[in-house]
Amino acid sequence: MAIRRKRVDRNTHIDLTPEKQIIDLPPGWAFTIRCVHSGAEYHFDFTSHRARGREPLAEQMRDAIWSLRFVSAGKSLMTYFNSGIRCFWHFLDDLEQSGQVVTTLEQVDRLIIMQFVAWLALQTVQHGKNKGLPWSVSACNATYAGIKSILKNRRQHVPESINPNLNFPKNPYPNSNKRIPRREGYSAGEQERIIAACAEDLALFNANPEALSSHQVLAVHAVITVLTCGVNMTPLLEMRRDSLRSFLPDRDLLVLEKRRGYTTRTISLPKNTPEETATPITKMVGDYLRQLQQYTERFVSDADEADRPFVFLCRLADVTYSRRRGNVVRFDEVQVRNALKSFVNRHELFDDRGAPLNLSIARLRPTFALNYYLRHRDLRKLQQALGHSSILLTIQRYIPPVTPEAVRNHAFIGQAMVGWATSRDETLAIRLAADGEIPLRNATELLTGGYNTSIARCRNPFREADQVCGKFLACFRCPSMVVFEDDLYRLYSFYFRLLAERPKIPPHQWMKTFGPVIRTIDEQIAVQFDSAVVAEARQRAQSTPHPAWRNDAPLI
Repeated sequence: MAIRRKRVDRNTHIDLTPEKQIIDLPPGWAFTIRCVHSGAEYHFDFTSHRARGREPLAEQMRDAIWSLRFVSAGKSLMTYFNSGIRCFWHFLDDLEQSGQVVTTLEQVDRLIIMQFVAWLALQTVQHGKNKGLPWSVSACNATYAGIKSILKNRRQHVPESINPNLNFPKNPYPNSNKRIPRREGYSAGEQERIIAACAEDLALFNANPEALSSHQVLAVHAVITVLTCGVNMTPLLEMRRDSLRSFLPDRDLLVLEKRRGYTTRTISLPKNTPEETATPITKMVGDYLRQLQQYTERFVSDADEADRPFVFLCRLADVTYSRRRGNVVRFDEVQVRNALKSFVNRHELFDDRGAPLNLSIARLRPTFALNYYLRHRDLRKLQQALGHSSILLTIQRYIPPVTPEAVRNHAFIGQAMVGWATSRDETLAIRLAADGEIPLRNATELLTGGYNTSIARCRNPFREADQVCGKFLACFRCPSMVVFEDDLYRLYSFYFRLLAERPKIPPHQWMKTFGPVIRTIDEQIAVQFDSAVVAEARQRAQSTPHPAWRNDAPLI
């Protein structure tokens, strides 16, 4: 079967009124929307929003959510409702206390939007570990984006109800996407515990397919698939029964569809061979996907017509609060989160700090990315494996600035001599010898500058056969390295020269060798000195670098 771009059916079947008008109104103030993508149901209730004379405005918000049901995912609409509309209503409550009453859509103009943005900056977290702290920039941006999407929908469908002065600031939260913390992958020890738990459940499943609930079976197979393929959660849960295709005698093709751009992503999967049985997960991912497809075959006949082509099907328990309890539904993100939490509790999984493991698909993908990069050391291959259109996205989101091995290999074990500077005072040399437990002759040379290196100083720069050590990069891992206050000028001259050379250095080499050096200077050396001394050394190094590290000097 040929692999083509997903075909989008944009045909509509709407009955027209005798006046040739299209009327698409919600059934009431409370209604349920079924997501066109995931099949999950989302309930909306606007009854409480009608208070304080705001029924006309609440009606417009309700109609916007209803009209967006075929455009946006159900999860996005629920975010608009919870984060956008509810917060906007709290803002209107505070606005009303100051004497400004807003009850209709015509009253919402640019001034109201700017006041709303300013109000968001004053909000604090009410629950959880961050209680009392201001909202994050990403939270403010999500709330603002939700209400903006609703107002833009109203401007498109009922322009006569929109204030002519309603427009939006160009970008009230610049670079908000770059402020989102990077998702950290799991450590080697955590991965071993996760894989061992998966292997235990798979052995139990192979012995008796009914030993685990359908949610646990789907969760285990989802974890294995993401760890081995690095796919996102949405394409994984929307995998169809014909997504896995035979390709070559030793290869399978996994074809997944992406919502954005209606594109497809193809992953080549190796098939299992008899000798590949050394790991706890003894099969290849293609075999597990076939096994999962065979397992969920029992749910196809009971599923809705629109859900039957999908692999991730499960039956809701009769004790759930959902109105679809006992029915066969598609495995959605909420069920994945709950199933993984139950999986962690069953196996008593803990992280490296001894706390219960926070197992999520979002962290398994960075885990796959880091493992893949450590094996291949090729960013282009990693970009292709993750399905990214730009290598910059791969570097920014999935490659840590410094790998764990580099942090361990470049730990600073030298000595920062705070308050010390070059001097020829013999009494200071005697005191330095006593404090540093080094011979007096070496202390004298160290203090007078005789043992200066190109970046700092060395307690004993001599090696075998009286050769002088010139490996300045190795200084950061050498216990003989000593940094005086007046050495910061040379150290930062080297620092800025290294940053200037970064575009010429291959990314893998930078992360392995040079990136940890920059981090060591910033986080382990500079913090030990007075900030004013460090700032002066940085400014001097930038304006007039040390002769050893001028731009015209060779970097050896």
